[in-house]
Amino acid sequence: MARHREFDPRQALHRAMLVFWEKGYEASSLRDLTEHMEISRQSLYDTFGDKHQLFLAALDHYEQTVLEPAIQKLSQPDSGLNTITEVFTEIRSGILEKGPGACFVAVSAVDLGHLDGTVRAKVQAYIHRLHHAFTVAMQNALDRDEMIRQDRNPRTLAAYLISSLLGLGILSRSGIAAEDLHGIVDTILSTLTAA
Repeated sequence: MARHREFDPRQALHRAMLVFWEKGYEASSLRDLTEHMEISRQSLYDTFGDKHQLFLAALDHYEQTVLEPAIQKLSQPDSGLNTITEVFTEIRSGILEKGPGACFVAVSAVDLGHLDGTVRAKVQAYIHRLHHAFTVAMQNALDRDEMIRQDRNPRTLAAYLISSLLGLGILSRSGIAAEDLHGIVDTILSTLTAA
């Protein structure tokens, strides 16, 4: 008879994601992971596979819990400038207040993207989906005259927002004051409607 799991795999995965997010892949030991996940090493192997498989599952969990809600909002037919502002602010607040400062996708890209083709492919897919969603909302905003300048390229503006999000994460991890970060966010968003 199979033994019943005595832990919630989703909750354990969320805890593993936070460890990887804060420490990076290499610096996250199996001891760190099992202690934070509150499971045994054998349970980790039985449920998630090895450390690398756990890391990939943590990346997917981040996409589902942080990126997917944002992508869904931005992709709606009635999305526009207000949606862009709301989502951008939510992502930044989530990273600054709930996460370890920088986007987990960005951390993963820097940590492993140049060495691990699977991680690189996942990161590229996540960024592509987010870029497409921001582009949809940006085009909606342009179509409804919510932007002052109509000569702006929605794909370029979407890429600008994503690069800004990633850059803000680096600044946050470097120790810049929270009030300065919020001021930078306001400045970034103000450029969308600037003449």
